[in-house]
Amino acid sequence: MSINSVNGLNVNYYPNFRNSEANKSVTLPAQKPDTVEVSARNKKKDGMSTGMKWLLGISGGAAVLYAGLVGHRAISRPTLEVLQKDFSEIFRRNVSKEEIPEMLNGYRSILKIENDKEFCEKAFEQVKKDYGYKDTNINLILDDSVNGILGGGWHTGSCQFFLYYKNTIQKVNGGVFNIDAKRNLLSLLFHEFQHVKQTEYCVRTNFEEYIKALTKESTINKNYINGLNAVLQNPMQIMQIAAQKKMTKDQVISQINKELNILKTKGYKAMPDYVAETNKQINMLRQKMEDMFGKLEKFKPGDKEYEQGEQYIKNYGDYIEPTLFNITEYKNQLVEKEANHVQELSKKDLKNRLRSIWNIFQS
Repeated sequence: MSINSVNGLNVNYYPNFRNSEANKSVTLPAQKPDTVEVSARNKKKDGMSTGMKWLLGISGGAAVLYAGLVGHRAISRPTLEVLQKDFSEIFRRNVSKEEIPEMLNGYRSILKIENDKEFCEKAFEQVKKDYGYKDTNINLILDDSVNGILGGGWHTGSCQFFLYYKNTIQKVNGGVFNIDAKRNLLSLLFHEFQHVKQTEYCVRTNFEEYIKALTKESTINKNYINGLNAVLQNPMQIMQIAAQKKMTKDQVISQINKELNILKTKGYKAMPDYVAETNKQINMLRQKMEDMFGKLEKFKPGDKEYEQGEQYIKNYGDYIEPTLFNITEYKNQLVEKEANHVQELSKKDLKNRLRSIWNIFQS
């Protein structure tokens, strides 16, 4: 999540998210069905024909197989109680058991979509609705380039999601839009909507303290520096800036290094363009957050939601933007650790619940 942009070079820098969890397969237990010996010399036994014994043997094996499936299902397939607990944690509201079948059917249908753009759009709307933001003015911007940033970002000032779906499919899934790619993209949306929920908590806890946290000078300086260093590590982005500003690649690098030196020695307030962009972003954020969450009931001191909101405000005051050099530190901060947890939880629950073999058992 970021409100900062490196405006001196008109570069927006958003967090990178990559889910590298290996997909675990579920192996059905080996079955040992009942068998019936069929003998031409013994056509009847105990008043039962050979054909009847054979049919009963088949049906007995099917019954054992079915029992094994159901038994395995109880272990491997999340129950409604488990899903209710996990979904309530993910969506930060009391999800009823009655809601869950509709949710699962929605995701089941989305995971069948074969067009990547359509998939992202439908998945975004589904996750947005389940988080309780169906009627909230949050927009999705899809980036179809195959170079640049992985993952996505929640840009609070403009209330927009950026999803770099083509590049994510290319870099994480080798360009193949398969079920794993779909799960990766879907889980990214859960990650980013968790940041929306954190933002909501900040506004409902103490809006003014939240704004102060986001305008903490040392943090803004640090993130501008991190952003410029990230640009220096990305030749493609340097070339894009050069084309945009009608400069050579070397001129862009020289300009970045000059601005880095000022940021490190004097801070962003020494550069009018950076001050103007920061103020613009904060003013936009203030208005957008007021429109989105200002009318919601405020949390009260002492409530667990209030205490959680205070922790988010503190984290955003010291927020660490990711670069190639600080990814561990970035992931270990509260808001990202929580979003990553939700990302993994949603991916696990939906994967295990919606495996194709279980589609015969409607939720």
